Amino acid sequence: MVNALTNVVNLSDTWRGCTGTGEFPVVNTLINVTNMFEVWYGCNGIKNNFPAVNTMTKNLTLNTVWRDCSGNTNAFPAVDAMVSCTNLYQTWYGCSGIKNNFPAVNTMTNMYRIDNAWYNCSGNTNVFPDINAMTNNYTLNATWRGCSGIKNVFPAVGTMTNVNNMDSTWYSCSGNTNVFPVVSNLLKNLTLANCWYGCTGIKNGFPIVSNQTLVTTLASTWSGCTGNTNGFPDITTMTNVTTLDSTWYNCNLQSNGFPIVSNCQKVTTLANCWRLCIVNTNSFPDVSKMTNLTTVVQAWSNCSRTTTMPITNNNLLLVCTNYQGAFDGCSNMVGSIAHWTWRNNIVNFSSSYSQIAYSNVSACLTANVKNGLILNMSNSKLPTAHLDQILIDLNTSGAINGNVNISGVDTIMSNQLLSVAGTNAKTALQGKGWTVTSN
Repeated sequence: MVNALTNVVNLSDTWRGCTGTGEFPVVNTLINVTNMFEVWYGCNGIKNNFPAVNTMTKNLTLNTVWRDCSGNTNAFPAVDAMVSCTNLYQTWYGCSGIKNNFPAVNTMTNMYRIDNAWYNCSGNTNVFPDINAMTNNYTLNATWRGCSGIKNVFPAVGTMTNVNNMDSTWYSCSGNTNVFPVVSNLLKNLTLANCWYGCTGIKNGFPIVSNQTLVTTLASTWSGCTGNTNGFPDITTMTNVTTLDSTWYNCNLQSNGFPIVSNCQKVTTLANCWRLCIVNTNSFPDVSKMTNLTTVVQAWSNCSRTTTMPITNNNLLLVCTNYQGAFDGCSNMVGSIAHWTWRNNIVNFSSSYSQIAYSNVSACLTANVKNGLILNMSNSKLPTAHLDQILIDLNTSGAINGNVNISGVDTIMSNQLLSVAGTNAKTALQGKGWTVTSN
């Protein structure tokens, strides 16, 4: 009998993967155990109970102990007497069968990591344990990720002033329709990537984050928060942020604008940043002075209701090389690239299905065009004079082996036909290795 082995200190992996429905041995006399790593990991056949463990007061880690025990619908053993425990990494990860409660843990004041602790515990519709006494904890990485059953509240985290990682903390907690915990005291935090990704139930705003000035990434932070109609937190003080990749992607009910981003001068990517923010009728933040930008791939793609280009001029965007899909589908966006400063480091530009124009006089594409440039301005309501001039200027530039698409037969957005001058320029470009698609 296991319970007679009172000198055992390590139960690591003891019953891992035992998927049967029978009972596990009693272990409450094993008071010298200090390591419970993965003891019942993957034991998903148990529906009603696991052995009591609260006498193991010397235990230091509950790392992955009950991970993927998704069959349990009753309760997990109490652990509050394990006051020396420092690790709850993935302890109840994937325990989606629990609907009402998890064990109390707030006595574990030496705790330093609770990342992934309740990851994908999507069945819980009640509350998660308080953790506000765990002031030494340094990570909230994916702590409640995928806990979509909670509708009203998550535990307060404001006392955890040593936290430096909030990547995916409440990722896809789509059931919450109330508010998320205050995070403004977590001044050591370095990342909010994916933090509230897919939290579709929130309608009235998210926690203030502007105090977290050490944060370096807001990648996908509020991506897919389709329910929010109020506004998103100000980020003007977050000057250490280097990426806004997909930050507000698919926030498609936000109609009154988005936070100013121009203070975030270290940002190098806006790829997909506001993509599919369809309802926004206000202007998007101007990014013309974000001098470290290297890519705006699909940044405003399919933002079909806004009317103003968020890049008034690219003359300060010296290292931005990729505008692929940036303005595609922006069917009400009006502007022109004729006055832009073209550079031979630009590899791709696309504004199909927008109303972004060129010019009927010699403009920016006459010089500094990169060999192999991909330019797509199809279905953009372009008149013949503009279409002609694009091809004439590309031919003048001397660039070779590019690809330009200025065609379009869409009923509403169609481009016009080329004139003789445009057709001649098309032929000349094809002789230089260009692929030219036009009406």
